Parts: sequence; C-alpha cells; structure tokens
Amino acid sequence: MAKITGLTRRYRLQDYFTIETVAPNSPLIGKTALESRLNEKYDVMIIEIKRDDQLILTDIKNTRMQAGDNILLRGSNEDIERLNWSEGLIKKRSRSPAEHLTDGGAALTEVVISPNSKLVGQTLKKSSFRYRYGAFVLAIRKPNETDIVKENIGDVRLEVGDTLLIQGRKKAISDLSGSSDFIVTEETELPKFNKRKAIYSVSIIAMVILLATFGIMPILASSL
Repeated sequence: MAKITGLTRRYRLQDYFTIETVAPNSPLIGKTALESRLNEKYDVMIIEIKRDDQLILTDIKNTRMQAGDNILLRGSNEDIERLNWSEGLIKKRSRSPAEHLTDGGAALTEVVISPNSKLVGQTLKKSSFRYRYGAFVLAIRKPNETDIVKENIGDVRLEVGDTLLIQGRKKAISDLSGSSDFIVTEETELPKFNKRKAIYSVSIIAMVILLATFGIMPILASSL
C-alpha cells in the first residue's frame, strides 16, 4: 500500500475523500451530477468516475451514471452519509481514497493566484474553473490563514496570493505553468510508479537479450 505523503498530507486530505459505488437501484442511474444537483444538495463534488477499466476525469458533470460506477467523492463524512442515504450509494472498502487522486495519469500540484490573474475577485463557480483549465481545485489556502478551505470552495472569492491545490491530467497540470493566472510551486505529485510491473518488464527484456546473445534463439523469435 502506498503511503500518503507530500501534498495530500499537507492539506490533510486523508479523511476528506471516499469511494462510493452506484447501487443497482440508485436514483442517480441515467442522470448526470448536474441534473442530480449533488453539489447543491449535499456539498460534495465528484472528482473522478471509474467505470470498468475506464477512468473518467473530464466533463464529469455531464456524464450519466451507471450501476456499478465507482465514484471518488470529496466532502465531509456527514455530507457523504446524507448522500448515500438519499441517492443509493454504497461505500467501497479501499486503500485510503486520497491515494486515488493520482490514478490514471492524474497529478496534483499547488498554484498561487498571481497579481495579474483574471481569477482575482471571482469564485471557482463563476469562473468555470474546471471547464477553463481542465483541472479541479481540491482545497484553498488563504494568505496569512492557517485554516484550509475544503468545504463550499466553489463559492470562495479568489484573491492574489491564494494557494490552490489542484488535481488533473498531467497535460492540464503542465499547461497551468504557461498561464499568467498562476504561479506554479515546485512540488507536483505524479501518478505512482508501478515497481512490480516495471521489474517484471525489465526481467523479460533481459531474458530476451540473454537468449539472443548465446544464440539459443533469434532475438525476434524470443520476444514473441
């Protein structure tokens, strides 16, 4: 099991995410998050949807939910319990849900609102942040404040110097560094390295080269 470190620990995300499965009788089936008004009614946000082998990270608000979908949610335990009771979701036992934030080619990074940012004075909702930048704000840290804003962040008015914890695909995260709206800090958490798979792959390659070197079989045949 991977450890939670760096940004996830700094922002105390360990207990603020959960994975829920859409039950066969859930009223959410066939509806989008926008139609179901999940954020408005329960103050929770869908970060990603895993459907079989597909990981959905973009245009989530317009994605129609299906039975068996595994949904990574951000919200307080109390709000998520209310959601489960009303909307037919089942909490899934998993490794710490916050560790899923870098699954499937996603990454985490910190950015600071720059003095000439177009976002100054706007909220995340008003600015259509997720649509504009292809990334999702998980938390906000205000200058000279110790508390981290993780609830109702869509309604928080952004100011120069605000630090945003952002999750998105690697390309979207990389694109943020080219935007005058942000100053990107040095720390970025990329998807976890699959050590076991890598060792297996290297072993296969080494065996192929070894067989070919000793003439046991041509390299092309040994790699098939």
